[in-house]
Amino acid sequence: FKIFENIYHDKLYSIYPHDIFCNKLIKNECIAHDKDDIFYIDGAHLSRSGSMLINKEIMKYPIFTVGKLLISKFFLIGLKPFSI
Repeated sequence: FKIFENIYHDKLYSIYPHDIFCNKLIKNECIAHDKDDIFYIDGAHLSRSGSMLINKEIMKYPIFTVGKLLISKFFLIGLKPFSI
């Protein structure tokens, strides 16, 4: 993550999926499911339940509008990264 940690912008926020899926239910382990939900549909793609957990984190950050487009200001690290 070193390269991403050096990117700074006052309207750019970071979300680390390992903070959501790792060391929560099982110490020193990342989980792909719990007793109620499956978080990944394969080795690289989130399920709807997994996406909801990421979205919950995204929604903690301010959002802004450009025309009719609603944009969340974040930079997703650990999955396919992108920025606005």
